[in-house]
Amino acid sequence: MAFLTDRTLATGVTLQDLIHIVIPTDVSQNPAGSSYKATIQQVSDAILSGFTGNTQLYEVGSGTDSTQRIGVSAEASGDYSLVGGGSGNTASGDYSTIGGGYYNTSSGNCSTVSGGRQNISSCNNSTISGGYKNTSNSCCGSVGGGSWNTISGARSVIAGGGGSCSVLGNRAICDFTAILGGSANLACCSYATVGGGFCNTAANLCSTVSGGSQNKSTGCSSTVSGGIQNTASCTYSFIGGGQLNKNFGVLASILGGVNNTTSSYGSTVAGGRFNTSAGLGSNFIGSGEGNKNNGTSASIVGGNGNFTNGYASVIGGGASNSLTSNYSVIVGGSGNTTSGVYSIVGGGILNTSISNYGTILGGSGNTVNHIMSAAFGKDVKSVSACTFHANYLALQNVPETDSTNDNMLVRDISTGVIKQRDITSTLNKNYASFYDTGDQTGLANTVLTMSANTSDSWNTGIILSANTIFVIQNPGVYNLAFSAQMVKTGGNSSTHAHIWLYQNGLDVLYSASQIGFPSNNIYIVPAWNFFFSTTTPNEYVELKWEINSNVDNQLLLKQQPATGSVPAIPSLIVTINQVN
Repeated sequence: MAFLTDRTLATGVTLQDLIHIVIPTDVSQNPAGSSYKATIQQVSDAILSGFTGNTQLYEVGSGTDSTQRIGVSAEASGDYSLVGGGSGNTASGDYSTIGGGYYNTSSGNCSTVSGGRQNISSCNNSTISGGYKNTSNSCCGSVGGGSWNTISGARSVIAGGGGSCSVLGNRAICDFTAILGGSANLACCSYATVGGGFCNTAANLCSTVSGGSQNKSTGCSSTVSGGIQNTASCTYSFIGGGQLNKNFGVLASILGGVNNTTSSYGSTVAGGRFNTSAGLGSNFIGSGEGNKNNGTSASIVGGNGNFTNGYASVIGGGASNSLTSNYSVIVGGSGNTTSGVYSIVGGGILNTSISNYGTILGGSGNTVNHIMSAAFGKDVKSVSACTFHANYLALQNVPETDSTNDNMLVRDISTGVIKQRDITSTLNKNYASFYDTGDQTGLANTVLTMSANTSDSWNTGIILSANTIFVIQNPGVYNLAFSAQMVKTGGNSSTHAHIWLYQNGLDVLYSASQIGFPSNNIYIVPAWNFFFSTTTPNEYVELKWEINSNVDNQLLLKQQPATGSVPAIPSLIVTINQVN
Protein backbone atom coordinates (compact mmCIF):
# COMPACT_ATOMS: atom_id res chain seq x y z
CA MET A 1 0.00 0.00 0.00
CA ALA A 2 1.44 3.40 -1.06
CA PHE A 3 1.46 6.44 1.22
CA LEU A 4 1.75 10.15 0.47
CA THR A 5 5.14 10.18 2.18
CA ASP A 6 6.54 7.54 -0.14
CA ARG A 7 9.24 8.84 -2.49
CA THR A 8 8.45 6.65 -5.43
CA LEU A 9 8.66 8.86 -8.52
CA ALA A 10 5.75 8.87 -10.95
CA THR A 11 6.24 8.24 -14.63
CA GLY A 12 4.46 9.83 -17.62
CA VAL A 13 3.44 13.00 -15.77
CA THR A 14 1.22 15.42 -17.73
CA LEU A 15 -0.11 18.88 -17.03
CA GLN A 16 -3.50 17.36 -16.32
CA ASP A 17 -2.26 15.09 -13.53
CA LEU A 18 -3.52 15.96 -10.04
CA ILE A 19 -1.51 17.08 -7.04
CA HIS A 20 -2.57 17.81 -3.45
CA ILE A 21 -2.58 21.43 -2.35
CA VAL A 22 -3.48 23.23 0.93
CA ILE A 23 -4.91 26.75 0.90
CA PRO A 24 -4.06 28.22 4.35
CA THR A 25 -6.46 31.14 3.96
CA ASP A 26 -9.42 28.81 3.32
CA VAL A 27 -10.66 27.72 6.82
CA SER A 28 -13.86 26.06 5.59
CA GLN A 29 -12.44 22.64 6.35
CA ASN A 30 -10.07 23.35 9.15
CA PRO A 31 -8.78 26.42 10.96
CA ALA A 32 -5.32 25.57 9.62
CA GLY A 33 -6.53 25.56 6.02
CA SER A 34 -8.45 23.50 3.52
CA SER A 35 -7.18 20.60 1.35
CA TYR A 36 -7.92 20.32 -2.41
CA LYS A 37 -6.87 18.63 -5.62
CA ALA A 38 -5.47 20.70 -8.50
CA THR A 39 -3.94 19.94 -11.92
CA ILE A 40 -0.25 20.67 -12.54
CA GLN A 41 -1.42 23.15 -15.26
CA GLN A 42 -3.35 25.16 -12.65
CA VAL A 43 -0.36 25.35 -10.34
CA SER A 44 1.97 26.34 -13.24
CA ASP A 45 -0.39 29.10 -14.39
CA ALA A 46 -0.62 30.45 -10.87
CA ILE A 47 3.17 30.56 -10.53
CA LEU A 48 3.65 32.27 -13.90
CA SER A 49 0.85 34.78 -13.35
CA GLY A 50 1.88 35.56 -9.79
CA PHE A 51 -0.35 35.88 -6.80
CA THR A 52 -0.26 38.32 -3.89
CA GLY A 53 -3.47 37.77 -2.17
CA ASN A 54 -5.95 37.91 -5.00
CA THR A 55 -3.76 40.19 -7.37
CA GLN A 56 -2.28 38.70 -10.60
CA LEU A 57 1.10 40.29 -11.72
CA TYR A 58 1.58 38.72 -15.18
CA GLU A 59 -0.62 37.73 -18.04
CA VAL A 60 -0.26 36.21 -21.48
CA GLY A 61 0.62 38.83 -24.14
CA SER A 62 -0.79 39.04 -27.62
CA GLY A 63 2.16 37.18 -29.09
CA THR A 64 2.36 33.40 -29.08
CA ASP A 65 3.52 32.19 -25.65
CA SER A 66 4.39 35.77 -24.68
CA THR A 67 4.27 37.22 -21.17
CA GLN A 68 3.67 40.77 -19.99
CA ARG A 69 3.26 42.63 -16.71
CA ILE A 70 -0.34 43.48 -15.77
CA GLY A 71 -1.52 47.03 -15.24
CA VAL A 72 1.54 48.95 -16.42
CA SER A 73 0.67 49.45 -20.11
CA ALA A 74 3.02 46.65 -21.08
CA GLU A 75 2.70 44.99 -24.46
CA ALA A 76 4.34 41.68 -25.36
CA SER A 77 3.13 41.37 -28.95
CA GLY A 78 6.02 39.40 -30.36
CA ASP A 79 5.92 35.64 -30.26
CA TYR A 80 7.68 34.29 -27.16
CA SER A 81 8.37 37.86 -26.03
CA LEU A 82 8.57 39.12 -22.44
CA VAL A 83 7.96 42.41 -20.67
CA GLY A 84 9.20 41.77 -17.14
CA GLY A 85 8.50 45.11 -15.50
CA GLY A 86 8.50 48.86 -15.74
CA SER A 87 5.84 50.94 -17.44
CA GLY A 88 4.75 51.53 -21.01
CA ASN A 89 7.25 49.02 -22.42
CA THR A 90 6.66 47.17 -25.71
CA ALA A 91 8.29 43.92 -26.78
CA SER A 92 7.08 43.48 -30.37
CA GLY A 93 9.87 41.37 -31.80
CA ASP A 94 9.79 37.59 -31.64
CA TYR A 95 11.82 36.35 -28.66
CA SER A 96 12.33 39.97 -27.60
CA THR A 97 12.78 40.98 -23.94
CA ILE A 98 12.33 44.12 -21.87
CA GLY A 99 13.48 43.79 -18.29
CA GLY A 100 12.01 47.03 -16.99
CA GLY A 101 12.22 50.78 -17.24
CA TYR A 102 9.91 53.30 -18.89
CA TYR A 103 8.47 53.33 -22.40
CA ASN A 104 11.20 51.17 -23.88
CA THR A 105 10.73 49.31 -27.16
CA SER A 106 12.27 46.00 -28.22
CA SER A 107 11.06 45.43 -31.77
CA GLY A 108 13.80 43.31 -33.30
CA ASN A 109 13.73 39.54 -33.13
CA CYS A 110 15.77 38.32 -30.15
CA SER A 111 16.37 41.95 -29.16
CA THR A 112 16.73 43.13 -25.56
CA VAL A 113 16.21 46.28 -23.52
CA SER A 114 17.25 45.66 -19.94
CA GLY A 115 15.98 48.94 -18.56
CA GLY A 116 16.19 52.70 -18.74
CA ARG A 117 13.84 55.11 -20.48
CA GLN A 118 12.56 55.43 -24.04
CA ASN A 119 15.22 53.17 -25.46
CA ILE A 120 14.63 51.39 -28.78
CA SER A 121 16.19 48.07 -29.76
CA SER A 122 14.81 47.62 -33.26
CA CYS A 123 16.99 45.09 -35.05
CA ASN A 124 17.57 41.38 -34.65
CA ASN A 125 19.83 40.37 -31.76
CA SER A 126 20.34 43.99 -30.72
CA THR A 127 20.76 45.01 -27.06
CA ILE A 128 20.35 48.12 -24.93
CA SER A 129 21.37 47.68 -21.32
CA GLY A 130 19.92 50.95 -20.08
CA GLY A 131 20.08 54.72 -20.24
CA TYR A 132 17.86 57.27 -21.98
CA LYS A 133 16.68 57.46 -25.59
CA ASN A 134 19.33 55.14 -26.87
CA THR A 135 18.73 53.35 -30.18
CA SER A 136 20.14 50.10 -31.50
CA ASN A 137 18.78 49.51 -34.98
CA SER A 138 21.47 47.21 -36.35
CA CYS A 139 21.94 43.47 -36.18
CA CYS A 140 23.80 42.39 -33.04
CA GLY A 141 24.42 46.02 -31.99
CA SER A 142 24.82 46.87 -28.33
CA VAL A 143 24.37 50.06 -26.27
CA GLY A 144 25.57 49.79 -22.70
CA GLY A 145 23.97 52.97 -21.42
CA GLY A 146 24.14 56.73 -21.55
CA SER A 147 21.72 58.89 -23.51
CA TRP A 148 20.81 59.68 -27.11
CA ASN A 149 23.27 57.13 -28.41
CA THR A 150 22.57 55.45 -31.77
CA ILE A 151 23.89 52.27 -33.35
CA SER A 152 23.07 51.58 -36.98
CA GLY A 153 26.06 49.42 -37.94
CA ALA A 154 25.93 45.65 -37.52
CA ARG A 155 27.79 44.20 -34.54
CA SER A 156 28.76 47.63 -33.28
CA VAL A 157 29.03 48.83 -29.68
CA ILE A 158 28.45 52.05 -27.79
CA ALA A 159 29.41 51.48 -24.16
CA GLY A 160 27.93 54.69 -22.81
CA GLY A 161 28.19 58.44 -22.79
CA GLY A 162 26.05 60.71 -24.93
CA GLY A 163 24.36 64.01 -24.09
CA SER A 164 21.20 65.90 -23.33
CA CYS A 165 19.91 65.90 -26.92
CA SER A 166 20.25 63.97 -30.15
CA VAL A 167 23.04 66.22 -31.39
CA LEU A 168 25.20 65.28 -28.40
CA GLY A 169 24.62 61.55 -28.64
CA ASN A 170 27.27 59.13 -29.89
CA ARG A 171 26.69 57.42 -33.25
CA ALA A 172 28.15 54.14 -34.48
CA ILE A 173 26.75 53.98 -37.99
CA CYS A 174 28.89 51.37 -39.71
CA ASP A 175 29.55 47.66 -39.15
CA PHE A 176 31.95 46.50 -36.42
CA THR A 177 32.45 50.00 -34.96
CA ALA A 178 32.88 50.93 -31.29
CA ILE A 179 32.42 54.05 -29.17
CA LEU A 180 33.36 53.59 -25.52
CA GLY A 181 32.03 56.87 -24.17
CA GLY A 182 32.09 60.62 -24.44
CA SER A 183 29.63 62.83 -26.27
CA ALA A 184 28.76 63.62 -29.91
CA ASN A 185 31.31 61.13 -31.19
CA LEU A 186 30.94 59.41 -34.59
CA ALA A 187 32.33 56.08 -35.83
CA CYS A 188 31.29 55.88 -39.47
CA CYS A 189 33.43 53.24 -41.16
CA SER A 190 33.93 49.53 -40.53
CA TYR A 191 36.18 48.63 -37.59
CA ALA A 192 36.45 52.30 -36.56
CA THR A 193 36.82 53.13 -32.85
CA VAL A 194 36.29 56.23 -30.70
CA GLY A 195 37.45 55.82 -27.11
CA GLY A 196 35.76 58.91 -25.72
CA GLY A 197 35.95 62.68 -25.63
CA PHE A 198 33.75 65.16 -27.47
CA CYS A 199 32.75 65.43 -31.12
CA ASN A 200 35.47 63.07 -32.35
CA THR A 201 35.15 61.24 -35.69
CA ALA A 202 36.67 57.93 -36.82
CA ALA A 203 35.73 57.86 -40.49
CA ASN A 204 37.85 55.29 -42.28
CA LEU A 205 38.53 51.58 -42.15
CA CYS A 206 40.20 50.58 -38.86
CA SER A 207 40.62 54.23 -37.84
CA THR A 208 40.83 55.29 -34.18
CA VAL A 209 40.30 58.40 -32.07
CA SER A 210 41.17 57.61 -28.47
CA GLY A 211 39.86 60.82 -26.93
CA GLY A 212 40.08 64.57 -26.87
CA SER A 213 37.79 66.99 -28.67
CA GLN A 214 36.86 67.52 -32.32
CA ASN A 215 39.56 65.19 -33.58
CA LYS A 216 39.20 63.35 -36.91
CA SER A 217 40.79 60.11 -38.03
CA THR A 218 39.88 59.88 -41.73
CA GLY A 219 42.74 57.80 -43.12
CA CYS A 220 42.69 54.01 -43.31
CA SER A 221 44.17 52.57 -40.09
CA SER A 222 44.95 56.11 -38.89
CA THR A 223 45.01 57.15 -35.22
CA VAL A 224 44.48 60.31 -33.18
CA SER A 225 45.26 59.64 -29.52
CA GLY A 226 43.92 62.89 -28.13
CA GLY A 227 44.13 66.67 -28.15
CA ILE A 228 41.80 69.05 -29.91
CA GLN A 229 40.90 69.60 -33.57
CA ASN A 230 43.60 67.27 -34.91
CA THR A 231 43.18 65.46 -38.24
CA ALA A 232 44.90 62.25 -39.38
CA SER A 233 43.74 61.85 -42.97
CA CYS A 234 46.16 59.44 -44.64
CA THR A 235 46.76 55.69 -44.42
CA TYR A 236 48.56 54.59 -41.23
CA SER A 237 48.97 58.21 -40.12
CA PHE A 238 49.25 59.08 -36.40
CA ILE A 239 48.71 62.12 -34.19
CA GLY A 240 49.55 61.76 -30.52
CA GLY A 241 47.92 64.95 -29.26
CA GLY A 242 48.17 68.71 -29.33
CA GLN A 243 45.90 71.07 -31.25
CA LEU A 244 45.09 71.79 -34.89
CA ASN A 245 47.68 69.34 -36.17
CA LYS A 246 47.15 67.86 -39.65
CA ASN A 247 48.70 64.63 -40.91
CA PHE A 248 48.40 63.99 -44.67
CA GLY A 249 51.32 61.55 -44.99
CA VAL A 250 51.26 57.76 -45.31
CA LEU A 251 52.93 56.19 -42.25
CA ALA A 252 53.64 59.70 -40.97
CA SER A 253 53.41 60.87 -37.33
CA ILE A 254 52.78 64.07 -35.42
CA LEU A 255 53.41 63.48 -31.73
CA GLY A 256 52.03 66.77 -30.46
CA GLY A 257 52.28 70.53 -30.59
CA VAL A 258 50.10 73.11 -32.31
CA ASN A 259 49.33 73.65 -35.99
CA ASN A 260 51.95 71.21 -37.21
CA THR A 261 51.52 69.61 -40.65
CA THR A 262 53.09 66.66 -42.43
CA SER A 263 52.32 65.42 -45.93
CA SER A 264 55.39 63.30 -46.68
CA TYR A 265 55.69 59.52 -46.50
CA GLY A 266 56.99 58.13 -43.22
CA SER A 267 57.80 61.55 -41.77
CA THR A 268 57.65 62.70 -38.15
CA VAL A 269 56.95 65.99 -36.42
CA ALA A 270 57.62 65.52 -32.73
CA GLY A 271 56.23 68.82 -31.47
CA GLY A 272 56.47 72.58 -31.57
CA ARG A 273 54.10 74.70 -33.61
CA PHE A 274 53.54 75.73 -37.22
CA ASN A 275 56.11 73.19 -38.37
CA THR A 276 55.68 71.58 -41.81
CA SER A 277 57.14 68.38 -43.25
CA ALA A 278 56.31 68.23 -46.97
CA GLY A 279 59.16 66.45 -48.75
CA LEU A 280 59.24 63.09 -50.52
CA GLY A 281 59.48 61.08 -47.32
CA SER A 282 61.18 59.95 -44.10
CA ASN A 283 61.68 63.51 -42.84
CA PHE A 284 61.91 64.62 -39.20
CA ILE A 285 61.15 67.82 -37.31
CA GLY A 286 61.85 67.64 -33.59
CA SER A 287 60.35 70.86 -32.30
CA GLY A 288 60.56 74.62 -32.64
CA GLU A 289 58.35 76.99 -34.59
CA GLY A 290 57.75 77.62 -38.27
CA ASN A 291 60.30 75.09 -39.49
CA LYS A 292 59.76 73.61 -42.97
CA ASN A 293 61.27 70.34 -44.13
CA ASN A 294 60.81 69.73 -47.86
CA GLY A 295 63.67 67.28 -48.23
CA THR A 296 63.93 63.52 -48.30
CA SER A 297 65.29 61.68 -45.26
CA ALA A 298 66.14 65.14 -43.93
CA SER A 299 65.93 66.45 -40.34
CA ILE A 300 65.31 69.73 -38.55
CA VAL A 301 65.89 69.16 -34.85
CA GLY A 302 64.50 72.46 -33.65
CA GLY A 303 64.77 76.21 -33.88
CA ASN A 304 62.66 78.80 -35.64
CA GLY A 305 61.96 79.39 -39.31
CA ASN A 306 64.52 76.90 -40.61
CA PHE A 307 64.17 75.37 -44.08
CA THR A 308 65.64 72.39 -45.92
CA ASN A 309 64.86 70.62 -49.19
CA GLY A 310 68.03 68.55 -49.43
CA TYR A 311 68.38 64.78 -49.33
CA ALA A 312 69.72 63.39 -46.03
CA SER A 313 70.45 66.91 -44.80
CA VAL A 314 70.30 68.16 -41.18
CA ILE A 315 69.58 71.48 -39.46
CA GLY A 316 70.27 71.25 -35.74
CA GLY A 317 68.58 74.46 -34.65
CA GLY A 318 68.90 78.21 -34.73
CA ALA A 319 66.75 80.59 -36.73
CA SER A 320 66.10 81.29 -40.41
CA ASN A 321 68.74 78.87 -41.63
CA SER A 322 68.34 77.50 -45.18
CA LEU A 323 69.79 74.23 -46.46
CA THR A 324 69.18 73.40 -50.13
CA SER A 325 71.81 70.74 -50.87
CA ASN A 326 72.14 67.01 -50.28
CA TYR A 327 74.09 65.44 -47.40
CA SER A 328 74.75 68.83 -45.81
CA VAL A 329 74.53 70.14 -42.24
CA ILE A 330 73.79 73.44 -40.51
CA VAL A 331 74.41 72.96 -36.81
CA GLY A 332 72.85 76.21 -35.65
CA GLY A 333 73.12 79.95 -35.75
CA SER A 334 70.98 82.40 -37.70
CA GLY A 335 70.53 83.20 -41.36
CA ASN A 336 73.09 80.63 -42.47
CA THR A 337 72.83 79.02 -45.93
CA THR A 338 74.30 75.94 -47.59
CA SER A 339 73.82 75.02 -51.24
CA GLY A 340 76.83 72.80 -51.89
CA VAL A 341 76.72 69.03 -51.56
CA TYR A 342 78.37 67.66 -48.37
CA SER A 343 78.80 71.18 -46.99
CA ILE A 344 78.74 72.21 -43.31
CA VAL A 345 78.01 75.42 -41.41
CA GLY A 346 78.81 75.05 -37.73
CA GLY A 347 77.08 78.19 -36.50
CA GLY A 348 77.32 81.95 -36.49
CA ILE A 349 75.24 84.36 -38.51
CA LEU A 350 74.73 85.04 -42.23
CA ASN A 351 77.33 82.54 -43.36
CA THR A 352 77.05 80.97 -46.83
CA SER A 353 78.59 77.72 -48.08
CA ILE A 354 78.03 77.49 -51.84
CA SER A 355 80.60 74.95 -52.97
CA ASN A 356 80.64 71.18 -52.59
CA TYR A 357 82.43 69.93 -49.46
CA GLY A 358 82.62 73.50 -48.16
CA THR A 359 82.91 74.19 -44.41
CA ILE A 360 82.26 77.27 -42.30
CA LEU A 361 83.09 76.72 -38.65
CA GLY A 362 81.34 79.85 -37.44
CA GLY A 363 81.59 83.59 -37.34
CA SER A 364 79.70 86.18 -39.35
CA GLY A 365 79.21 86.95 -43.02
CA ASN A 366 81.63 84.31 -44.26
CA THR A 367 81.36 82.80 -47.76
CA VAL A 368 82.86 79.60 -49.14
CA ASN A 369 82.42 79.14 -52.90
CA HIS A 370 85.41 76.92 -53.68
CA ILE A 371 85.33 73.14 -53.47
CA MET A 372 86.69 71.59 -50.26
CA SER A 373 87.48 74.99 -48.77
CA ALA A 374 86.79 76.19 -45.23
CA ALA A 375 86.42 79.54 -43.47
CA PHE A 376 86.21 81.01 -40.01
CA GLY A 377 86.01 84.58 -38.81
CA LYS A 378 84.17 87.66 -40.05
CA ASP A 379 83.40 88.51 -43.67
CA VAL A 380 85.93 85.97 -44.91
CA LYS A 381 85.51 84.88 -48.54
CA SER A 382 87.22 81.87 -50.05
CA VAL A 383 89.58 82.49 -52.95
CA SER A 384 90.78 78.99 -53.83
CA ALA A 385 89.87 75.31 -53.54
CA CYS A 386 91.10 72.97 -50.80
CA THR A 387 92.09 75.95 -48.64
CA PHE A 388 91.36 77.11 -45.10
CA HIS A 389 90.53 80.81 -44.89
CA ALA A 390 90.58 83.02 -41.80
CA ASN A 391 91.06 86.67 -40.86
CA TYR A 392 94.38 85.93 -39.17
CA LEU A 393 96.51 82.78 -39.25
CA ALA A 394 99.67 82.05 -37.24
CA LEU A 395 101.90 79.13 -38.23
CA GLN A 396 104.65 77.69 -36.06
CA ASN A 397 107.42 75.17 -36.76
CA VAL A 398 107.01 75.50 -40.54
CA PRO A 399 110.11 74.01 -42.27
CA GLU A 400 112.08 76.11 -44.71
CA THR A 401 111.55 75.39 -48.40
CA ASP A 402 113.94 72.71 -49.62
CA SER A 403 114.51 72.06 -53.31
CA THR A 404 114.72 68.35 -52.55
CA ASN A 405 111.06 68.27 -51.53
CA ASP A 406 108.19 67.90 -53.96
CA ASN A 407 105.96 70.40 -52.10
CA MET A 408 106.38 73.69 -50.28
CA LEU A 409 104.26 76.28 -48.46
CA VAL A 410 103.81 79.56 -50.31
CA ARG A 411 101.88 82.76 -49.60
CA ASP A 412 99.83 84.24 -52.40
CA ILE A 413 100.83 87.91 -52.62
CA SER A 414 97.47 89.10 -53.92
CA THR A 415 95.23 87.23 -51.46
CA GLY A 416 97.48 86.46 -48.50
CA VAL A 417 96.41 82.82 -48.63
CA ILE A 418 99.02 80.32 -47.40
CA LYS A 419 98.84 77.09 -49.39
CA GLN A 420 100.83 74.07 -50.42
CA ARG A 421 102.35 74.16 -53.90
CA ASP A 422 103.60 71.20 -55.89
CA ILE A 423 107.08 72.11 -57.17
CA THR A 424 107.29 69.17 -59.55
CA SER A 425 106.33 71.61 -62.32
CA THR A 426 109.42 73.67 -61.49
CA LEU A 427 111.53 70.55 -61.91
CA ASN A 428 110.04 69.91 -65.40
CA LYS A 429 108.59 66.57 -64.44
CA ASN A 430 105.56 66.71 -66.76
CA TYR A 431 106.40 65.12 -70.10
CA ALA A 432 105.04 62.60 -72.58
CA SER A 433 105.64 60.95 -75.94
CA PHE A 434 103.06 59.51 -78.37
CA TYR A 435 103.06 57.96 -81.84
CA ASP A 436 100.74 56.33 -84.37
CA THR A 437 101.34 52.97 -86.09
CA GLY A 438 98.62 53.28 -88.73
CA ASP A 439 97.93 55.28 -91.89
CA GLN A 440 95.80 58.43 -91.74
CA THR A 441 93.98 59.38 -94.96
CA GLY A 442 93.21 62.99 -95.82
CA LEU A 443 89.98 64.29 -97.32
CA ALA A 444 89.92 67.38 -99.50
CA ASN A 445 88.51 70.56 -97.96
CA THR A 446 87.78 68.77 -94.67
CA VAL A 447 89.38 69.59 -91.30
CA LEU A 448 90.81 66.41 -89.76
CA THR A 449 92.57 65.68 -86.46
CA MET A 450 95.89 63.88 -86.35
CA SER A 451 95.77 60.81 -84.15
CA ALA A 452 98.16 58.68 -82.11
CA ASN A 453 97.41 55.16 -80.95
CA THR A 454 100.38 54.54 -78.63
CA SER A 455 101.56 56.26 -75.41
CA ASP A 456 104.95 55.65 -73.81
CA SER A 457 104.74 54.02 -70.38
CA TRP A 458 106.86 56.65 -68.67
CA ASN A 459 104.57 59.58 -69.53
CA THR A 460 103.92 61.88 -66.55
CA GLY A 461 101.17 64.50 -66.16
CA ILE A 462 100.01 64.30 -69.81
CA ILE A 463 97.58 61.70 -71.12
CA LEU A 464 96.04 60.77 -74.48
CA SER A 465 92.22 60.72 -74.79
CA ALA A 466 90.26 59.26 -77.73
CA ASN A 467 93.57 58.94 -79.71
CA THR A 468 93.43 62.64 -80.73
CA ILE A 469 93.26 64.73 -77.52
CA PHE A 470 96.40 65.48 -75.48
CA VAL A 471 95.22 66.30 -71.92
CA ILE A 472 97.53 68.51 -69.82
CA GLN A 473 96.79 67.60 -66.20
CA ASN A 474 98.84 70.36 -64.50
CA PRO A 475 98.83 74.06 -65.43
CA GLY A 476 102.03 75.54 -66.89
CA VAL A 477 103.91 76.42 -70.06
CA TYR A 478 104.52 73.50 -72.44
CA ASN A 479 106.38 72.72 -75.65
CA LEU A 480 104.68 70.43 -78.21
CA ALA A 481 106.91 69.03 -80.99
CA PHE A 482 105.69 66.76 -83.77
CA SER A 483 106.81 65.07 -86.97
CA ALA A 484 104.47 63.54 -89.56
CA GLN A 485 105.50 61.39 -92.55
CA MET A 486 103.23 62.53 -95.39
CA VAL A 487 102.96 61.32 -98.99
CA LYS A 488 100.73 62.11 -101.98
CA THR A 489 99.82 58.78 -103.56
CA GLY A 490 97.49 59.79 -106.41
CA GLY A 491 95.89 62.55 -108.40
CA ASN A 492 96.85 64.51 -111.49
CA SER A 493 97.86 67.84 -110.00
CA SER A 494 99.97 69.26 -107.25
CA THR A 495 98.35 70.01 -103.92
CA HIS A 496 99.15 71.41 -100.52
CA ALA A 497 98.07 70.88 -96.90
CA HIS A 498 97.80 73.01 -93.73
CA ILE A 499 98.72 71.99 -90.15
CA TRP A 500 97.89 74.02 -87.03
CA LEU A 501 97.41 73.82 -83.22
CA TYR A 502 93.95 73.53 -81.63
CA GLN A 503 93.52 74.25 -77.87
CA ASN A 504 90.43 73.78 -75.65
CA GLY A 505 88.09 73.68 -78.65
CA LEU A 506 89.52 76.74 -80.44
CA ASP A 507 92.03 77.29 -83.23
CA VAL A 508 95.26 78.84 -81.90
CA LEU A 509 95.83 82.08 -83.79
CA TYR A 510 98.85 82.25 -86.16
CA SER A 511 99.74 78.59 -85.58
CA ALA A 512 99.08 77.23 -89.11
CA SER A 513 101.74 76.27 -91.68
CA GLN A 514 101.44 75.13 -95.35
CA ILE A 515 103.20 72.16 -97.00
CA GLY A 516 103.23 71.66 -100.77
CA PHE A 517 103.24 68.39 -102.78
CA PRO A 518 104.23 69.03 -106.43
CA SER A 519 103.72 65.43 -107.57
CA ASN A 520 102.94 61.88 -106.45
CA ASN A 521 104.99 59.53 -104.28
CA ILE A 522 107.17 62.23 -102.77
CA TYR A 523 107.58 61.83 -98.98
CA ILE A 524 107.61 65.05 -96.96
CA VAL A 525 108.10 65.14 -93.16
CA PRO A 526 106.72 68.37 -91.65
CA ALA A 527 108.21 68.80 -88.16
CA TRP A 528 108.14 71.82 -85.89
CA ASN A 529 107.04 72.78 -82.37
CA PHE A 530 104.45 74.94 -80.58
CA PHE A 531 104.67 76.71 -77.21
CA PHE A 532 101.37 76.98 -75.32
CA SER A 533 100.22 77.61 -71.73
CA THR A 534 97.45 76.20 -69.53
CA THR A 535 96.00 77.84 -66.44
CA THR A 536 93.65 75.15 -65.10
CA PRO A 537 93.97 71.38 -64.75
CA ASN A 538 93.01 69.11 -67.65
CA GLU A 539 93.13 71.58 -70.51
CA TYR A 540 93.86 69.94 -73.85
CA VAL A 541 95.46 70.44 -77.29
CA GLU A 542 95.04 68.78 -80.71
CA LEU A 543 96.82 68.85 -84.11
CA LYS A 544 94.51 69.75 -87.03
CA TRP A 545 95.21 69.28 -90.77
CA GLU A 546 93.41 69.90 -94.05
CA ILE A 547 94.04 69.22 -97.80
CA ASN A 548 93.20 72.29 -99.87
CA SER A 549 92.78 70.79 -103.37
CA ASN A 550 90.61 68.61 -105.58
CA VAL A 551 88.90 65.63 -103.98
CA ASP A 552 90.73 63.23 -106.28
CA ASN A 553 94.06 64.05 -104.65
CA GLN A 554 95.16 61.34 -102.27
CA LEU A 555 97.30 62.47 -99.33
CA LEU A 556 98.27 60.25 -96.40
CA LEU A 557 100.05 60.29 -93.08
CA LYS A 558 101.96 57.14 -93.93
CA GLN A 559 103.57 54.55 -91.62
CA GLN A 560 106.13 52.03 -92.81
CA PRO A 561 107.18 48.75 -91.25
CA ALA A 562 110.77 47.96 -90.24
CA THR A 563 113.04 47.05 -93.15
CA GLY A 564 116.38 45.38 -92.63
CA SER A 565 118.28 47.35 -90.02
CA VAL A 566 115.87 50.32 -90.27
CA PRO A 567 113.22 50.45 -87.48
CA ALA A 568 109.54 51.03 -88.25
CA ILE A 569 108.40 54.53 -89.19
CA PRO A 570 105.25 55.83 -87.41
CA SER A 571 102.88 58.05 -89.32
CA LEU A 572 102.97 60.63 -86.47
CA ILE A 573 105.26 61.37 -83.50
CA VAL A 574 104.23 63.88 -80.79
CA THR A 575 106.28 64.91 -77.73
CA ILE A 576 105.12 67.35 -75.05
CA ASN A 577 107.19 68.62 -72.12
CA GLN A 578 106.67 71.30 -69.51
CA VAL A 579 109.11 74.20 -69.75
CA ASN A 580 107.88 76.45 -66.92
